Amino acid sequence: MDIQTAKQIIEEKKRRLDARNDLLSFIQYVMPEYKVNWHHAAICDRLTKLKGQTGKKIMIWVGPQRGKSLIVSRMFPAWWLGHFSGSKNILSSYSSNLANSFNMDCQKIMMNERYKKIFPQLILGDSNHNLKTTQNYFETEKGGYLYSVGATGSTTGRSAGNIGSENPEADKGLFICDDPIKDRAQVKSRTQMTRIMEWWSDVVNTRVHKTSHTILMHTRWAQDDVAGRILSEGALSDGWEVLSFPELGPDETYPNKYEVRTEKDQALWPDEKGGYDEIMQLKKRVGSYTFSALYQQSPVVEGGNIIKADDIRLYSSLPFPIDELKTSQLVSAWDLTFKETGTSYVVGGIIAKHGANYYLLDIVRKKMDVVETKRQIKEMSDRWPRCRSWLVEKAANGEAILSLLKNEVSGLKGIKATVSKDERLHSVAPLFEAGNIFIPANHPLTNVIIDELTSFPNGQNDDIVDFFSMALNHFGKLKGIRHLKAGVL
Repeated sequence: MDIQTAKQIIEEKKRRLDARNDLLSFIQYVMPEYKVNWHHAAICDRLTKLKGQTGKKIMIWVGPQRGKSLIVSRMFPAWWLGHFSGSKNILSSYSSNLANSFNMDCQKIMMNERYKKIFPQLILGDSNHNLKTTQNYFETEKGGYLYSVGATGSTTGRSAGNIGSENPEADKGLFICDDPIKDRAQVKSRTQMTRIMEWWSDVVNTRVHKTSHTILMHTRWAQDDVAGRILSEGALSDGWEVLSFPELGPDETYPNKYEVRTEKDQALWPDEKGGYDEIMQLKKRVGSYTFSALYQQSPVVEGGNIIKADDIRLYSSLPFPIDELKTSQLVSAWDLTFKETGTSYVVGGIIAKHGANYYLLDIVRKKMDVVETKRQIKEMSDRWPRCRSWLVEKAANGEAILSLLKNEVSGLKGIKATVSKDERLHSVAPLFEAGNIFIPANHPLTNVIIDELTSFPNGQNDDIVDFFSMALNHFGKLKGIRHLKAGVL
């Protein structure tokens, strides 16, 4: 054997030893092309240390598409089982399909030839060994396993760890929850959040043994999401650690020892995701509310002025001739009410899209019965013959209006709201923040429009809010809206 070959053998042995002892080195050995940022190294270091610890509880907060799931839900369980092949582990996410995909990826990693060079003693289920392997479960020859389940799914018969076992490795279990919440619509549903929190409590209190580790990986959605609720119950004094990696850092509320950014508003991963200017463009696309929650891990209080007065632009005269507008640039939307009495109004109007901007051209706000509502819609359609998209909310008198006007107004369409009022407004809020929404400066309803938009959801009325949400969402593929997980009409 020549010196060069001997040197290569020694270096290979060292790489394998490093991969065995350190999670980041393991990932780099199994995936030589892996791109490492400092926050990846930080997460890996904290997880590596769990090997010599018991009963730790860690929250990891980082924005979407920042590499957290690859580390925590795919690579880490494989590395852990390499050390503790008798350990019992649970892996969960907001859906069983996603959790199962993590499980399958973990199995593929452990079948990889490079993995076997690091942990040659580990035996998984295959045709040569009577060990069970499915898309949501696999076991080792020492009785260990990885079981995946969707949030609110059954964990009956499964546990993270197993105190009292003759095999000490069984005590070294993991409970990993990778994003228990799918989107903002879910976190806004009291029923769904109650189910998720009851499931969480049941699993943590009955399935995770005190020597096992709990890892909650979270992209924040709201102050009362899973992480927020746990924190409000005294999580920090109960031993929880928080590793927060905001897109623009450092995090002053939840500082962590791994933070390398020393000045305010430094980007998390500039080489891959862009620096400050690119991040501010991202904020502009998704809106301040979504950016603060998903990317800064600092959700703001609901009701705290979704639309601000400074976001609304006024125009004294239109910067384009009305008669040049195409039918595709115009939409009329109508938010109806049940009766003339009460606090609600019928609100309808016309919005035009010109370039990147949207202009309110006409608006009616009155307390009206069905007959008067029909008359107002017909009169507006006569004033705006170019408009061929007439949206009527199906709630209240909507069905009656649709029936009465179907032969008189071309392009009439019933709209059924599928998400909450604030979800609909949040979905178009980036357009307001970007300064793309213009209303007439001298209309009799100008101040009313501004007041209602900026006071929502704490104001007395929300009919104008519903009108704008319906009209703007009609244009569909608006820049920024498609990036949000909130549903659109």
